[in-house]
Amino acid sequence: MNSKELDEKLVRLVNDLEELSQAISRANRDNDSEELAKLLKKRTELEAECKEIERKRYELS
Repeated sequence: MNSKELDEKLVRLVNDLEELSQAISRANRDNDSEELAKLLKKRTELEAECKEIERKRYELS
């Protein structure tokens, strides 16, 4: 994967994280602990994926 592809994937992940943040806020506001736990797990997975892409970008530079 080249740098441009990594950048595009990172942008998509950041957008997904922003949407997820809004969903987390709604679940928190609604006291939906089951949904909140699911969303927090997904956020952790996306953050880990972002870090992996950032590492790959660093290695390419």
